[in-house]
Amino acid sequence: MVLRGLGEASWVLGLLGAVQSLGGALGGLLVGAVLGRLGEGGTLRLALGLAGLGLLGVVFLPPWPLLAGSAFLLGAGGALFGAVAGAVRLSQAPPELRSRVAGGFLFLSGALAPLGPLLGGALAGVALPLPFLLAGGLLLGFAALLGRRRAA
Repeated sequence: MVLRGLGEASWVLGLLGAVQSLGGALGGLLVGAVLGRLGEGGTLRLALGLAGLGLLGVVFLPPWPLLAGSAFLLGAGGALFGAVAGAVRLSQAPPELRSRVAGGFLFLSGALAPLGPLLGGALAGVALPLPFLLAGGLLLGFAALLGRRRAA
């Protein structure tokens, strides 16, 4: 997206990765406070919303400083979601099986991880912003469904 869509230099790509990591660090730092204020469901909705907005911010090929804001939101949302979802997942497992559950999840995540870039690359071949539009829209849709489920 940065190199082909915006025609920016490769250092911008590195900078965006760093900004996304900073967003992740902030999300990890704030997870306790957010959980205390919003609870698990609210934190998961916020995390999905931040990540979804971060992905949708890429769709319109904004100038790279605005793209950095999208990367920051994606990083913060991903960290919040990962921390809470991991804790919820492990809390459902008996103590003697928690390491196996965590290991199994990491194995499946790693084994399936190549599918995302392959699918994203194929979709980007159709239209460069398409993978970001679909992923961001799905995350916002999941956030809305989670909110509806909590309200019911």
